[in-house]
Amino acid sequence: MKTLLFEKYIETNMMTMRELASKLGYTPEYLSLIRHGHFPLTESFIARACIRLEQDIGDLFLPDTPEEMGNPHSGDGDHA
Repeated sequence: MKTLLFEKYIETNMMTMRELASKLGYTPEYLSLIRHGHFPLTESFIARACIRLEQDIGDLFLPDTPEEMGNPHSGDGDHA
């Protein structure tokens, strides 16, 4: 799953990373690790972000494409 949290939400709401971290209840350092792919997006992180920011999941996060998920059946039509 990819996030629009850092690029879209912060810019749209004119927030700093520190303000976002405070609103979510995380440290700015932890958010930075997530932003740069050093920590994965967990279900609890996604749920907390949606609840605390009062946003739908589709407004903050994008699903993985089949290629990103390593799906061996993506687009080949053979699902045996």
